[in-house]
Amino acid sequence: MVDMESLADPHLRFVPVVADPEGPRELVILGTASQAPTRTRNHNGYLLRWDGEGLLFDPGEGTQRQMLLAGVRASEITRICVTHFHGDHCLGLPGIIQRINLDRPPHPVSAYYPASGQHYFERLHHASAFHETVELLPEPEAMGLLALMLLHESRRAARARARKLKPEEYQGGTTAVSNLGMYGISHFTAVINPPHATILAVGTSEERPVVRSGKIEIAHIMSVTLSCDHRAIDGALGAELIGAFKMLIENPVMMMV
Repeated sequence: MVDMESLADPHLRFVPVVADPEGPRELVILGTASQAPTRTRNHNGYLLRWDGEGLLFDPGEGTQRQMLLAGVRASEITRICVTHFHGDHCLGLPGIIQRINLDRPPHPVSAYYPASGQHYFERLHHASAFHETVELLPEPEAMGLLALMLLHESRRAARARARKLKPEEYQGGTTAVSNLGMYGISHFTAVINPPHATILAVGTSEERPVVRSGKIEIAHIMSVTLSCDHRAIDGALGAELIGAFKMLIENPVMMMV
């Protein structure tokens, strides 16, 4: 679990994702504040270094300064992703674009954003006068970034059911779900698949007697078991996860809040 308060300026933290011999993979947290920056937290901003690519997500106000403090060069940015055009996710875009053009990297930069915000992107792109030296490739996404991510995941799920996943598509995971409920198994303990840290075993839903307001009633009860690798996650944190899962399953409307 990442303590967002500990990521405050000027004490930026680098969170490694995966060690890779072909290139660094790490997430640099540049800011976590929403709506307005505070004395200790900058607007949103995240730089993902991934196999030679630099993906900048949601550059809010002050992102340039945060990059300087974190040792991030504008020339290493190859893609910019804006999830939506609220100020805390995009007000730093004009400065980032102009700084990239000032540094003159030898590669073009792609910009991804919701197509519905095209007019906002154009205004931010040309917010002030500057000399364009780098090709910026606008990639407006008509479906929206979240919808595209969901579509991608649904396609991957279909390939998984058809047993057509490539090894690189299922390696490096952190958790998994094992469901034997459809076979009538009430509860079981699943074995963790390395390199995962946890696995959730889901049993069937069955009628059981429960006590409510001093009366015995019949209710549908489902048992789940979370196996944890204690080198990565302790039992108390695992219990919190199970508690959150129970709350959402019993109150599914909370998943939409």
